[in-house]
Amino acid sequence: MSLGPEDRKLLTDALEPPPGMELDRAVTTTYSLDLVALLLVPLTFAAIDQRGSEESAGEPDQGVDPVALLESVRRYADRLTVLVQAGGIAVPARYRPMLTYLEGTLVQVAVPGTGGVFHPKVWVLRFRDAEGKLAHRVLVLSRNLTFDNSWDTILVLDESDDPRENLMPGRELADYLATTASWAVAPGLSAERTEELADLNASLSGVSFAAPAGFKDAAWVTRTGERSVHTRSLWEDVTGGVHAQDRATRALVISPFLDTSLADLVDRCGTVRLLSRAESLDALDALGDLAERVETFVLDPSADLDGTEDEDVEGSVGSKSAGRLAGLHAKIYLVERGHSTTLYVGSANATRGGFGRNAEFGVRLTGRKGLIDDIWSGTHGNLGLSAVCQPYDPKPPDEAAIARQQAERELERFHAALAGAGLRLDAVEEADGTYTLEASFGRPVGEPDGVTTTVRLLSLPAHERMLGEALTWSRVDASRITPLLCVRSHTSVGGGVVERSAVLVADLHGAPEDRSARVLAELLKTPEDVLRYLAFLLGDVTLSQALRFGGTTGAAAFFGAGSTGHSADVVLFEPLMRAAVHGDADALGRIDRLVGELRAVEALHLLPDGLEELVTVVREAVTTP
Repeated sequence: MSLGPEDRKLLTDALEPPPGMELDRAVTTTYSLDLVALLLVPLTFAAIDQRGSEESAGEPDQGVDPVALLESVRRYADRLTVLVQAGGIAVPARYRPMLTYLEGTLVQVAVPGTGGVFHPKVWVLRFRDAEGKLAHRVLVLSRNLTFDNSWDTILVLDESDDPRENLMPGRELADYLATTASWAVAPGLSAERTEELADLNASLSGVSFAAPAGFKDAAWVTRTGERSVHTRSLWEDVTGGVHAQDRATRALVISPFLDTSLADLVDRCGTVRLLSRAESLDALDALGDLAERVETFVLDPSADLDGTEDEDVEGSVGSKSAGRLAGLHAKIYLVERGHSTTLYVGSANATRGGFGRNAEFGVRLTGRKGLIDDIWSGTHGNLGLSAVCQPYDPKPPDEAAIARQQAERELERFHAALAGAGLRLDAVEEADGTYTLEASFGRPVGEPDGVTTTVRLLSLPAHERMLGEALTWSRVDASRITPLLCVRSHTSVGGGVVERSAVLVADLHGAPEDRSARVLAELLKTPEDVLRYLAFLLGDVTLSQALRFGGTTGAAAFFGAGSTGHSADVVLFEPLMRAAVHGDADALGRIDRLVGELRAVEALHLLPDGLEELVTVVREAVTTP
């Protein structure tokens, strides 16, 4: 385990299954969510499964094959569940119909009764091999599921039953997932996802996870929100709840956000080295006489991309002025006592929310004395954190910025209340085949004073409605029906305007059963698109790439086809036979599903000539004795 600035690990690397395995189930929790980043998660798993693909990670508008993205989203969406803070889904720059297939993955969560937020960042992954053997992995992060370009941490923990290792039981993690999922607001978890989550938790409860090498003790640090902020303290969570009179020699605290909670730890340490954001340190005036024991640092400007964030509004979801988060976002606490050092990594900031009201998740590790020096100064020729830090230069707090942050927090709380107010969307088909949609809330939520809010379907950016008036949209095509609604609120602060937008997930009723099939037919516009999609269904990335970059004539030349270039018997025979001979029933089943969906919306004209006959011939060829 390393926390040096030169040691980088990509989330895509951490998601890669063990050799010979594939993703079976994944649950992730996040405070804020970028829907475009979510779209790329299935593509990541598909790219791992199809080694040799030329696809690269990035946004769909930056070179990712849309047909590959569509196939991967449809294949993996049912295996993924995302628990996200209610009101924490950012509004994308434009609507993508492909989001239809990810609607069921979204589960909005609200921490009950504490006034806190849902703030953990953890992935729980289960992999399966061809024989049905399972393996589990847990990723503990400080990073949300966004494109934020910030300094964060990731801890990868794999399942282990080796008695020589320090093991953490999976049961406590399973209990945490079950508890947080029970906080889902409407529409909540579907019956299928509830069953799948129960199955994951059951297998998770029977395994353990190995602590990183070099640590002699390890424990989960789970917080489900406390009604009293004094129930537990930062000191207790970081050190493991030692006696109140116990003290530490020194500590290293890395937290982008701060408040008086930090004094609890500083009071029990000889010295504290504190790395935070300049704006957080500017506003911190709570340590009193303890301040002389605290050495304060910020990231060097060359390392800090000058991002902005707020403890309760990370990246200010949907704010026009916020953009993507950059700068410091890691949460790390090291406390040296006697001959050992305890280390906490996870999601909790050094605030009353982080170690009190919020739901958080982290891991506490116990290692040798001297870890603080290794991480700060570096070891074995590697750079330490000090290489990218500089002493903090105190400045008066920016009162205007603080006022804007307070307004953003108020808007965030308002959007969370809207998300939890029983939002429902009813669709009624009209005589011309279009639909009239009406949104309603199960209980009223009053706008804060001075706040104006509009509501629209995410798929209809030009059709906003004022909150409090009729939330009705008419003549909506079936492919544009979506339970994803965008709320946009703004208020005046100090002569300026603070604006926040968020996506809310409604409980959708009355939508046509073939809605996803209609979206599919819209996305696959030509027989060439369908042919490339079929190639991905069969796992033949080389074929799909040849079709993509060679076009119709290129495919014909590549495969020796006639002038049409998309005859199924020429292009698909070999990959179909390979799938059938290898017993890939899933691939053939996906083709059957595609044909059925296109038939349901009268779009069989998009199928390559002779496909259904070819699939029948291939099945008979491999099943006939």
